Amino acid sequence: MLLPPPKNDKISSAFSYNFKSALTSTHSVLASDIGDRSLGYEMFQKACLIDLDNANPHSSDAGIHAASCGGLWQCVVQGFGGLRMLGGKLRISPNLPKAWNRLNYTLLWKGQRLAVTVSPGMVEIVNQTGIAPVTLKVWETEYSFGKDLIVLRKAAH
Repeated sequence: MLLPPPKNDKISSAFSYNFKSALTSTHSVLASDIGDRSLGYEMFQKACLIDLDNANPHSSDAGIHAASCGGLWQCVVQGFGGLRMLGGKLRISPNLPKAWNRLNYTLLWKGQRLAVTVSPGMVEIVNQTGIAPVTLKVWETEYSFGKDLIVLRKAAH
């Protein structure tokens, strides 16, 4: 399941978060979208426990919950990593949990393999294919680059 992009206002995202009955992984992504890093991380940790917790030890006797693994990927890459496709354009607007100091992931975008590294206040993207320029938004600013891009976020005052 790919989450639809949140509307540009936090009220719509907060409404969706509070009133839709969804999985903990979806709640984690939505919490990250509305800027609640601690709740996003708390919901991520709950989602991790679906296969790891002993509260219901027979819940996955036949194996792991594959959908839960996909949900965890969404928490990490879409929620904390801020990866979205909006209007056919790539957007990266990360919101790392305080407990994390770095996140790395790769993706294929229009034939280009991109290696993304996120740390507090910084996004680095390396176009490993390097055949064509890439245009995307990082924290609401659009960039075009060929090989690599480093974006530093200004501290909020």
